Amino acid sequence: MNWKEALIRLYESNESIAGEEKRVNNENDKNGSDKGKKVVLAPLYHDIYNAIFEVHLNQNGELIGINEVPKYDQDTIIPVTIDSASRASTANAPHSLSDQLVYLSDHWKPEKFNKYIDCLEAWCNSPFSHPKLKAVLTYIKKNSLLADINQILHVELSDSNLKKLEKENRIVRFRVSIPNDTENSDACWTDKSLFECYIQYIRSDDSLRESLCYITGKQMTCANKHSKKVFPLFANAKLISSNDKSNYTYRGRFTNDFQAASIGYDSSQKIHLALKWIYSKQGTHNFDNFFVSWETDLIPMPDIYDGTSDYLIIDDGEDLGLSDDSQDELMPDSTGYIKARTFNQALDGYRHRISDYSRMVLMTFDVITPGRISITGFREMATSDYLDKINDWHKTCSWRHSFYKNKKRVFYNGIPSLYDCIRLIYGRESGANNPKIELKSKGNKINPVLKQGFQRLLPCILDGKQIPIDIVRTAIQRASSPMSYQRYNWEQVLAVACSLVKKYHFEKSKHKEDFTMDLDESCTDRSYLYGRLLAVADRIEYQTFDKNDDKRQTNAKRFMSSFAKRPFQVWQKIEEKLQPYLMKLSKPSRIFYSQLLDTIHNQFEDTQQYASSESLNGLYLLGFHSQAMSMKKKDDSSDNKLETLNPNEEIEE
Repeated sequence: MNWKEALIRLYESNESIAGEEKRVNNENDKNGSDKGKKVVLAPLYHDIYNAIFEVHLNQNGELIGINEVPKYDQDTIIPVTIDSASRASTANAPHSLSDQLVYLSDHWKPEKFNKYIDCLEAWCNSPFSHPKLKAVLTYIKKNSLLADINQILHVELSDSNLKKLEKENRIVRFRVSIPNDTENSDACWTDKSLFECYIQYIRSDDSLRESLCYITGKQMTCANKHSKKVFPLFANAKLISSNDKSNYTYRGRFTNDFQAASIGYDSSQKIHLALKWIYSKQGTHNFDNFFVSWETDLIPMPDIYDGTSDYLIIDDGEDLGLSDDSQDELMPDSTGYIKARTFNQALDGYRHRISDYSRMVLMTFDVITPGRISITGFREMATSDYLDKINDWHKTCSWRHSFYKNKKRVFYNGIPSLYDCIRLIYGRESGANNPKIELKSKGNKINPVLKQGFQRLLPCILDGKQIPIDIVRTAIQRASSPMSYQRYNWEQVLAVACSLVKKYHFEKSKHKEDFTMDLDESCTDRSYLYGRLLAVADRIEYQTFDKNDDKRQTNAKRFMSSFAKRPFQVWQKIEEKLQPYLMKLSKPSRIFYSQLLDTIHNQFEDTQQYASSESLNGLYLLGFHSQAMSMKKKDDSSDNKLETLNPNEEIEE
């Protein structure tokens, strides 16, 4: 199935709720209202516009009142035509009922006002008329709307303000009260009987051209103009466009655009209305890409770019179909580490909701120019496969990460969100106090690195493609430069690098060898062993620090970048500088660390491997981190600790 068929199917499966208003909390809601964003699937041949004024009439077209529409309620369903749904500011193409002030008054352009009257009269005189239409037509013909707005709302009608009102692409909507009509709403934008009248009116129009719809394969009324306003941030951008008659779109092959491609009016409506609805309901604008995904029964599913912590830490009131005991186990224990509740349990909660026939559709879009929308990705798969792909990504990238919640550090096993991964790999520290790693952008434009990173990593999750080697190398390089970061920031960078190295190594190894966070004392890989040596050296020196040395860096961290390039030569320097710190330790500690260094040295297969001039690969970071964690755990579980630990220690738990 292609993306057009998927959107048509989405509309048709939810057509029964067309015109029904619901409110949801969505990050796309920019008005800041606590009422939530109004979300509605528009009926066919209708669209959703922002209304600024609301005119209340009685059945005779007499004015009852006018009021300004609050921002949270401005989304309004209005009937549109093929021409009006895609009109430019210079066009004379009125909507069929609600419209801009420039069409509802002859103050600006009488030709627009007159054409609006003609269009509304044509609908009123058809067999599909409605009592509310006649009331609106009677009132508009009086041409008193501007004066009434001035008198009731005290809106200034100076030349400058009138020019401002003319430019504003805002709609005037109508409310008509009809006595004894208890079945229908007096609001024209929620009256389903009015919607149905307009649908029948459009379908009865014999002037519309019929042709073969290339999507459905049926003969139907076709359209060569298509809707705008798919994404609010780019209101003029179109998903489908065919207005180029002067260049080489179809010239030389066909005599007109319909011969090149014809799309049914109903098909076009369903595609655009479904996309607008699903985006306003659950779409996101991340990494300068527009992203929508939905399950066939519209059951909420996890987002592909979320981090593991987004699954483990559940907002209050969210129910994943798990037992109450499982919900209680989400919060971290006294050590700050999430226990008992696993990532698989979180995904199982989603699996319990879906049927055997459930499917997921994912689409990504990019607005390259202000007038064009491009589809950068489309995938349809079984929902169970979708959850499996998410599970595989988080499992094969699983490493120890952390975040702060309520001023407490929480640790978890998994991988951060795609945004955090890209930010930590390519970002730089900024800010004097408590600096954060950020990817700076110019003006309001998002950093292109985020956009490109998302587009390159998304196939690694959805299609199982190998992580690009340049991304892995950059992560290793940044993690090898602890002097460039403050402690907590570097630990985040190190953890992300370990996740990607683990994933990359798993994909490259013939036997799918998987490194865990537990120290692998049997591993004889050169890079892994050198990483272990560096961790022990770091620990030895750190054990000698006191409270006043909190901001000092060990020699192991200071030389880490050059150590990764020339481990044999640099290790000799580190080992030489390490001797005075060993002598400062107590005798049991000195013996323990000396024996540990000897044990690791003895695991090198031969002298040639140990003294090789080759640089280290990313496995040295896994060896470093695993060895550091192993020493920390042993110290914490020991009844007789070797040394008193600094509370600000680099790798803490």
